[in-house]
Amino acid sequence: MIEVDYQAIQLEVARLFDYVPDSVQFDRPEDWRSHADAVRRGERFQGDCDDYALTCAELLVEDGADPSETAIVYCKTENDVAHLACLYRSWILDNRHDWPVDWGRIGYDYISAMYLSAPGEWREIVNS
Repeated sequence: MIEVDYQAIQLEVARLFDYVPDSVQFDRPEDWRSHADAVRRGERFQGDCDDYALTCAELLVEDGADPSETAIVYCKTENDVAHLACLYRSWILDNRHDWPVDWGRIGYDYISAMYLSAPGEWREIVNS
């Protein structure tokens, strides 16, 4: 099994990321983009939670993560705000935290996940 340094990926993406909502940056409610190329070049980038999650997921898989263990998750934060994050195994990588957080301890209400092994296929998450 390949060991992926998901903590280093989270730290690097967080270091280069500037939060800017799509409504400000693109004058529309949603615009999903991976900025993995910018991160590889060490360049700052702007985006929101979906851009952050996609960027982390792409870099994880590029680093050897199994796409069936890497997902974009749609959830509600502890404040009931819609949010997207990257799930790798049991770790959440998102723009709201500087370090990966155990998905069971973060306080999110998970709704659905799209694993990179099945792009475009959203699976319901049943919270226990």
